[in-house]
Amino acid sequence: MFPSLTSLAAFQAAVAHKPEIRFATHPNGITIGCYLFADSHTFDSPEALECRGVAFDSNGQVISRPLHKFFNVGERPTLTPDAMLARRDIAAIYDKLDGSMIATAWVNGQLTWRSKKAFTSDVVQLTHSLLTHPDHASLVKFAEDVAANQMTAIFELTHPEARIVVQHEQPALRLLHIRDNVTGRYLLLDPTSPLHALIQRYRIPVVSQHPTLTIDQVLTSLSTMSQCEGYVVQFASGDMVKLKCSWYLRLHRSITFLRERDIAM
Repeated sequence: MFPSLTSLAAFQAAVAHKPEIRFATHPNGITIGCYLFADSHTFDSPEALECRGVAFDSNGQVISRPLHKFFNVGERPTLTPDAMLARRDIAAIYDKLDGSMIATAWVNGQLTWRSKKAFTSDVVQLTHSLLTHPDHASLVKFAEDVAANQMTAIFELTHPEARIVVQHEQPALRLLHIRDNVTGRYLLLDPTSPLHALIQRYRIPVVSQHPTLTIDQVLTSLSTMSQCEGYVVQFASGDMVKLKCSWYLRLHRSITFLRERDIAM
């Protein structure tokens, strides 16, 4: 399902007809491809689905591959609740954390932290501040090992200074996934991968999984959950779907409305 990314030029050519997808080159020489807006045709190819922050170095080689674009339940015909109940290829169910994506990149032989579109955003600065604490030295070493071997470690930062909806009392950085930079494979789906032992050795905090939950139980629980966002369901192919609870959706709409009203004023 995921395209092999062999060069920036070939990747740009595959999405060149989409004006909503832009490529920005940063002062460190890294080019990031990301969508600015989306319509019903934006994500109609595997390459377009990768335009959610994929990054290439000055030689055109991919050096960071965050999560591909995936959708909410009901957003696609294949992702209706009934369609979900009929699927037999669910590989994992995770908590959906209400935070900011933080990923690794290997830039000029060094580990670099980045958000979806930037290397110096507010959430990246919060990540740097968090990782200066000695307790996180092993996490930094783990990230270096992953990034230096043509993989991307993808984390979620939850922080009281970067609240979206859910209030977090303490900052935390939890591992979501590890992707192969070229193939895009989600490597932790393979239970035999040596990365699992690496995570245990470095004692890396990871997003909670729910191996005993059924998709029926997940869908039923969305109406009664609170103080959380919901779940992410991942299929054997690596594709995913977001399922957000009613409590979160209600508050998220209210907060978005207030922010838009403040901007208008």
